[in-house]
Amino acid sequence: MKTILLAAGFSLLVTASWATEATCKAQAEKLPHPGLIHRFMQECATHAIATCSATAQEKKLFGAARTSFVKKCEADAVGV
Repeated sequence: MKTILLAAGFSLLVTASWATEATCKAQAEKLPHPGLIHRFMQECATHAIATCSATAQEKKLFGAARTSFVKKCEADAVGV
């Protein structure tokens, strides 16, 4: 039960904070535990990939233009 509550809280943290902060890296620096930081970065990167791919689809980008756009968008979102 404790694990489920922790996972639910973490999911809310990822979802809520991803939209308000500039990068995943900036958000992760505020977390107290290295395990949380690693998991948060994975979840945030996954969310960034999905968001950037959806944006590329909306902009109707294909081929090299899409690849370039998604790569830059992901790097900006994650803060690499």
